[in-house]
Amino acid sequence: DVVVYFFGYRHPFSNFYKTSFTICGRSYSCVEQYYQATKARHFNDNETATEIMQTYNPAEMKELGKNVRDFKSQQWDYNTSKEVMRRAQLAKYRQNSNLSRVLLKTKKALLVEANPNDFFWGAGTTEEDARSKGNIFPGHNYMGRLLESVRANL
Repeated sequence: DVVVYFFGYRHPFSNFYKTSFTICGRSYSCVEQYYQATKARHFNDNETATEIMQTYNPAEMKELGKNVRDFKSQQWDYNTSKEVMRRAQLAKYRQNSNLSRVLLKTKKALLVEANPNDFFWGAGTTEEDARSKGNIFPGHNYMGRLLESVRANL
C-alpha cells in the first residue's frame, strides 16, 4: 500500500499552509485560523476570536487558541472539533482547485500526518520511525483520515 506522509507548514495538507477560503461569508487565511476562531466563538470568547482573525501567523493562531476562555476539552475535543475541521478542509479543497488536484493525485494512498507531538490529529511519530516499523504508528491520525474522506468527496 502507498503511504503519503506530510508534516510542516509548507506542506499543502498542513493546517498552517496559507490558502484562503470563505465559510459563511467570512474569509480565512488558512485552516488553522478557521479552526481556532471557531473554537473561540464556540466558547463565546469573541475577544480571542477577534485576535485570531487579526493575525496572519498560524503558530500565533494556535497559541491564541490554547487560551480560549471557559474552554472545556470534553465538550470540544472529539465530535465538535472533528466536524469543525471537516468543514474547514472541505472549504479549503473545494475552493482551491490547485490544492484539490494535489490531494486527488494521492489517489487511494493512506495519508498520515507525521507529527511526533500529536497523537490525536497526527500519527504521534515521525515519518522515519513509522516507516522503520512497517508504517505502524501510535497516534490516531485523524487528520490523515479526514483528508482521505475529503479526497473521496471531491
